[in-house]
Amino acid sequence: MFAATVPVGEIMRYFVWIFVGLSIAIACPALASGPATMNYEYYRRCADKTKPAEQRIVECGRAITFEKTFGIKAQYALYVDRAVAFYEKGDDDSALQDYGVAITLDPRPYIALVNRGSIYVGQGKYREALDDFNRAIELEPSRSRTLAARAAVYAAMGKADLAAKDFETAIAQSPDDGFPYQERCAASGDAKDYLKTRGDCDKAVKLMPKI
Repeated sequence: MFAATVPVGEIMRYFVWIFVGLSIAIACPALASGPATMNYEYYRRCADKTKPAEQRIVECGRAITFEKTFGIKAQYALYVDRAVAFYEKGDDDSALQDYGVAITLDPRPYIALVNRGSIYVGQGKYREALDDFNRAIELEPSRSRTLAARAAVYAAMGKADLAAKDFETAIAQSPDDGFPYQERCAASGDAKDYLKTRGDCDKAVKLMPKI
């Protein structure tokens, strides 16, 4: 039976960074038609991942005060970007609050759902994480890493059959991605299970040598 042998939250902290910086790509079309005002400058600074988290939080807050001047996609991106900065700073509660706002703004809040679910995993709130991952997978069923993340949650909840199914689907979708292998390796339980998934560990290291 799968059972997490390392803190699932630590595994998921890697996963959440998949989506760092993607929100600006979502919002740019919404901003492109607008004037180059100071409002946009605040937004640009908010989304600049080369800046320290505390600075980005301040700039995002400034941009959010003008959020009504942006389109819905850009508003969504502002809250996601600030949530990422809060998360980087270690303020998970504030990150969760901003992800919650973002989810209400966009009918397809895939990134916000996955990132919020990842934080819930780190807090041991597996049911909440599962709800978010389920919604995210409904929106983007071909995302193998989200399937692997849900599989890790199933494993932590002791739902071995569901975990195995999601792992198999994730690997079939993206056989050259090391993340599903890494997650299945980490979710192996006793020695017998580990021997079965040792190949996954080797595969993960080969595909993702920096893990």
